[in-house]
Amino acid sequence: MSVPPVLGVVGAVICPKCSNDCNDAACQCDPPSFFGDWNTDSEHQALAEPCPVLGADPVATLLRSAALAIGIDVAGNTDPNGVIWVKWPREAFNPLRDDAQAFRLAVKLGLTVRVDNRAGFSWVKGFEGSQPHGDDPCAATRRAIVRAAAVSAPQSKEK
Repeated sequence: MSVPPVLGVVGAVICPKCSNDCNDAACQCDPPSFFGDWNTDSEHQALAEPCPVLGADPVATLLRSAALAIGIDVAGNTDPNGVIWVKWPREAFNPLRDDAQAFRLAVKLGLTVRVDNRAGFSWVKGFEGSQPHGDDPCAATRRAIVRAAAVSAPQSKEK
């Protein structure tokens, strides 16, 4: 079964089924086939159940890294839906669900976003991997932007 690579934090491969940085064969997530049941904004991914291997909250890590990439101070707490809170202005930050926040990430980082509706993938130029559209090409494009931003984040600035 061939699964296309998608962007991850620090070069890991994001499991398309659970959104975790599952770069381990022991992951129990059972990724779908290449043109199988990809659903980029399904409840399974939106809630990001902990990976049996990693056991962490990958969505919060992804969002925190994306925020740091554009200089946003993260307050540190995450709500149950994976939203992180930023220090100033005190607001929720979730560009995985908010078009304006994803657009702001792309603009501030100078990202070139590519969308191929015919092939069903979105990607960011200069970053490895693509994000399959599934049922929601907008969600897939937001996720491609957030992943590219997270890879760009300075890893030492988190407080």
